[in-house]
Amino acid sequence: MAWGLTIDGFEIPRAVDVRTAIFDALDARLAQRGLPAVDRTAPDSLLGMVVDIVGDREAAVWEVAQAVYNGRSLNNAEGVNLADALRLVGVPSLAPTYSTVLGTLTGDANLLVPALAVAENPTTGERWILTADVLLDGGGNGTGNFRAEFPGPTVALTSTITKIVSGVSGWDTITNTVPATVGRGRESAAEQRARRGATLALEGTGTAQAIVAELAAISFVDAVAVLVNQTLTPQVVDGVNMQPASIAVYTLPNTITVPQQEEIAAAIFASMPSATGFTVDGGADVSATVDYADVSSILIEWKWGAVLSSTHVTTVVPEPGFALSDLITPVEAIVAEHYASLSMGDPLRSFNLHGALRDVPGLQSASYTFDTGGGPSAADVVPQPYEHVVLGSQSTVL
Repeated sequence: MAWGLTIDGFEIPRAVDVRTAIFDALDARLAQRGLPAVDRTAPDSLLGMVVDIVGDREAAVWEVAQAVYNGRSLNNAEGVNLADALRLVGVPSLAPTYSTVLGTLTGDANLLVPALAVAENPTTGERWILTADVLLDGGGNGTGNFRAEFPGPTVALTSTITKIVSGVSGWDTITNTVPATVGRGRESAAEQRARRGATLALEGTGTAQAIVAELAAISFVDAVAVLVNQTLTPQVVDGVNMQPASIAVYTLPNTITVPQQEEIAAAIFASMPSATGFTVDGGADVSATVDYADVSSILIEWKWGAVLSSTHVTTVVPEPGFALSDLITPVEAIVAEHYASLSMGDPLRSFNLHGALRDVPGLQSASYTFDTGGGPSAADVVPQPYEHVVLGSQSTVL
């Protein structure tokens, strides 16, 4: 049997395999010299004891090699080896956090209780440290935040932190009127591996594009936008407050039937990665359920996009021999086509209109104003990712 790195992983020999291999090698050397094979059934002989000692040492080397191999395998690594392996794929271990609690203090009027003052749960002996100075009011009352002495899930029920440890003159009592917010302990290997799977699922290429493609293929969907927060912390993405590991979906039009809503929900569910939640900033506009595996219903939530209707004016300069009447029809057809090509979140830029109109016969130059509600302006219209610029009305003038 092959030992070491194989197509099945890392294979190590048993102690008896090592002993047999040593005897085989010894017999081969003896045979080369015309000598008889050794008696393998005499472990108490001098030669048998030497073979056993060498075999034990070789087996120990194989075990070290196995440990090194396991330390680089995400499925087998533990402790610091797992943390190192996860760091290589961009998923560092989460450090344990401190439990925190709001403490109520009484004492002399206007007394300053300094940061790092210590209180204790007399039942458990667990100590809590004041995180910032607390100035008691004129009645001798105040509140302050305490953290546990050590990181991890330290529990403190209501009214259990009652002993003052620090010798602060004038500080009379301490208690907690609310239970502690329990900190996070060191991640277990299983938790770290699960978080890696969730993170890598989020980072799969084309998540947003896949959802956009699915929704754009639905005949009644006019426009769609998808934002993605691939991190495990809250983020502001293009002006939207996004929850950790989440997507935000916006669609238009906002007047569709219930079956159409269900069709959109199914398309979103079919393309979203596992372990991904929804960001619905300010509350959902619409939701629908999707049956999953015939045993549960998944709630899919999303928001309507916003329509920016533009009152568009094109000011043209005709070439010699051409009149305004020669330009109105071709110019307005191309302008309408350009608006129709805009997707949700696409900007409306004069530069792009110049390119679209460059081949209109008789047109020397053109300029534009856009009014999406704030008055006519020559500035480009740059919408939010969930806003869709559409043509409300247009005119062509000299």
